[in-house]
Amino acid sequence: MAIILMPFLQGFGCGDDRLVFNNNSNIDIYIIFSCHHKLEDVKFYRPDYYWVDHLRDSLSTESEWFIRKKSSQYIIMRGSWPGFIRECENDRIYIAVFSDSIVMNYTDEEILEKELFEKRMEFTLEELKKSNWTVTFP
Repeated sequence: MAIILMPFLQGFGCGDDRLVFNNNSNIDIYIIFSCHHKLEDVKFYRPDYYWVDHLRDSLSTESEWFIRKKSSQYIIMRGSWPGFIRECENDRIYIAVFSDSIVMNYTDEEILEKELFEKRMEFTLEELKKSNWTVTFP
């Protein structure tokens, strides 16, 4: 339900949307950000159709952390990005990039156990400010 409501809430300025993720690669990707160097308890929301009883209709969902190849996406943080990063381990945010094919063909547990990411990045608040809150892959 949170995935369905997120775009609705974003329109009302309920989050900090200054962080932009550019996917300049030739693959569709998923990203996960964390306060910890080791990724734990990751849950990928894969595209699917869900039946909503009270609407008597189905809804198609796509994860807000999915970014198509050669495109950009604003990554919205409830609260503020600076506040989130200041509470992180070593005042850093860690971002892991996963190919769409990995996410669709492996379980969350396998992805974490085998560390099947394309790239891991880490940024301090100052580094993100210096980059004008833009992160680029690859």
